[in-house]
Amino acid sequence: MQEKKAQAAVEYLVITAVVLVIIVAIFGISIVASNQNIKSQQLTQSLDGLVKTTELVYALGKENVLYTDVFWPQETTSIDITYKCKTTAELSGCGGEQEATSCSCTTTVGGCNNTDIDETDCIKYSAISVSSTIFGDTPLEYVSKAPVKKIEEEPEGETLPFLVKNFQYSVKVYWTDTGYVAIQRYAGDTT
Repeated sequence: MQEKKAQAAVEYLVITAVVLVIIVAIFGISIVASNQNIKSQQLTQSLDGLVKTTELVYALGKENVLYTDVFWPQETTSIDITYKCKTTAELSGCGGEQEATSCSCTTTVGGCNNTDIDETDCIKYSAISVSSTIFGDTPLEYVSKAPVKKIEEEPEGETLPFLVKNFQYSVKVYWTDTGYVAIQRYAGDTT
């Protein structure tokens, strides 16, 4: 009789151990998934806030400066600006379209003379693109109606990289003399 009780106790211990291993595995998977979800939220919130601030500064017009806070997780690899350029038809009644890292208009666009075109007049919209290992090979791209330019240099000529990982910092969003809405890492006081 004593032997059967011992066998039953061992069976209960084995069953309890198996159940605990399954629970610990599920708990470990949920922690990893939760961590990735948090990093994904940090990245998308930073990018969304940045784009909304650029559009607000653009809508408010020249002489406006706003600040927004961003946090880029360690998995963020790059932040770039791409432009969807207006077609020459949209500029002057000619044809053609391009997507590029910069748009340029000449006084002769597609054979049509137009001397009233600024560089920013060629931009249909800008997109702030963030590459990250969180989302795989495809960069996360948020479109802004403002012609956006990333600035990585302070007025004193000191380089201030825009992308800093695992650190919350402010970004200054302002108009430039050339008509762009600039985004620049800001090291000063935003109050």
